[in-house]
Amino acid sequence: MKRLLLFSLLLFLSLEIWGQALRLPPSANNQRSTLIQSIGLVEIQIDYNSPDVDGREGQIWGKLVPYNEGKPFPWRAGANENTVFSFTHDVQINGQDLKAGKYGFHIIPDEKEWTLIFSKNSTSWGSFSYNEAEDALRIKAIPQSGTFTEYLTYNFTAKASDHAIVELAWENKKIEIKIDTDQREIMLASLREDLKGAAGAGPTTWKNWADAASYSLNYDLGNDEEALKWANRSIIFNPSFRGYITKYGLHDKLNQKEKATQAWNQALVLGSNEDLYRLGRGLIARGNPEKALEAFLMNKEKFGEIWPVNLGLGRGYTAVNDKKNAKKYLEKALAQAKSQRQKTLIKTLIENLSTENN
Repeated sequence: MKRLLLFSLLLFLSLEIWGQALRLPPSANNQRSTLIQSIGLVEIQIDYNSPDVDGREGQIWGKLVPYNEGKPFPWRAGANENTVFSFTHDVQINGQDLKAGKYGFHIIPDEKEWTLIFSKNSTSWGSFSYNEAEDALRIKAIPQSGTFTEYLTYNFTAKASDHAIVELAWENKKIEIKIDTDQREIMLASLREDLKGAAGAGPTTWKNWADAASYSLNYDLGNDEEALKWANRSIIFNPSFRGYITKYGLHDKLNQKEKATQAWNQALVLGSNEDLYRLGRGLIARGNPEKALEAFLMNKEKFGEIWPVNLGLGRGYTAVNDKKNAKKYLEKALAQAKSQRQKTLIKTLIENLSTENN
């Protein structure tokens, strides 16, 4: 009886052990890799296993990874389980729409053109159970010759504010995939969603409303009337320079000149020395030197001829090509400058007044 109980206990423990998943390293040199890249609010993740050439140079393409030859068979574009692309938002792949989500990535290679497949099935082991009916997207790509790459590697080779290019390289070949995002729509949806929640609840959130309106204006999200309401909400909670200067910009863009002037005047009254200096610099950069000088002059009226005020006036008069007054205020700023860096900057500005393209 005791032997029977002991046998039963051992069998039970064995089943418990066998029922657990073992954590083992990848087979051969197929190291697990994860690549993450953000494009604005969009996050892209690529999970894959990275096989090596391992002395098989010249034996990879068309042999280890067979070419189509009229019998297309997808390759997992990696090793072991599926290579998986994940997108937090809708994107375009080489100009074709693809919804947010996780996708198993497969390739049907050929000598001149490859078929790239994003499958709704992202959990299979490689391409063995691949089913064309589960395709979310198929696109074509032209393989290129590349420098020798021992380990199969995915890498983002180009990055911009609204797109990126991911490259798959192995042995002596590579392909590029362009991923585009609609940052305007994504950002606008995010701002609306955030302002509906805690980020927009109550007077303490005035800065969030102002920031949302300012972002909409500066990045031309195309929701000017809505952004104006956000600026007004901010001002109701807390009348601020930021709220009014954004309101000015939106009214001006909508060609509502009288309302723009009213908002501008309120902004100048509320602005700090630093606010007005930065406003003037920004207006010069945007090609509006006359308005910039107006801001610099208000800075002088409010705060007197102190260091940043005189520097701002020097920049403002330079921008409207009044070299006499520009030199006058830059020299005052030079006398007030405390650091060598400030002095060097102002000396350069003064020297530039004598050139044709100052």
